[in-house]
Amino acid sequence: DDVEKAYYLVAKRDWNELVKLGKAGDGKVVMEPLIHFLKTLETGWSYYHGEGSSFFGEEIAETFKRIGEGMVESLIRNLTGQDSCIQEGVAISLGKIGDRRALDPLIQALNKSTSGFARGAVAKALGDIGDEKAVEPLIRVLRSYASPPIKEITEALGKIGGERATTTLVQLLTYKYHHDREAAAD
Repeated sequence: DDVEKAYYLVAKRDWNELVKLGKAGDGKVVMEPLIHFLKTLETGWSYYHGEGSSFFGEEIAETFKRIGEGMVESLIRNLTGQDSCIQEGVAISLGKIGDRRALDPLIQALNKSTSGFARGAVAKALGDIGDEKAVEPLIRVLRSYASPPIKEITEALGKIGGERATTTLVQLLTYKYHHDREAAAD
């Protein structure tokens, strides 16, 4: 059946055929296998391997993007689970797709996630979507956690722009820790 074929294609890393299979239907046939493989990754994969890498998680996120907007609702439903690797992959995928329907669920995930790596991936996704509605939640996370994902939050604020984001980035330049200042300067 098509789900077994999708598992096979993911295991084989045949992303082109998987995209074809996902686009042929409503995308649901590929959702389960892709989410399953996200569960196998180590927490922090998006942070350590980054965009453009050939790492498995990045390839999965890129596949979701290529299948397109039809995947958004299914991805949103998988955003709030307990598995931080899935949260990372889903958030990165939603950011790549760039659909504004994901904005509120991403903001909720930013506030509720217990994983710093997942919050970082969510911050990155919010920056990729680029809506000013995300600025205040990003600033709140920046100020409310002992070790927030500063790099990802500052990059998101820089992408989104606007007066409030810029003011926060300028304030970060005066922070006592050099990595906070460096993140704000970048």
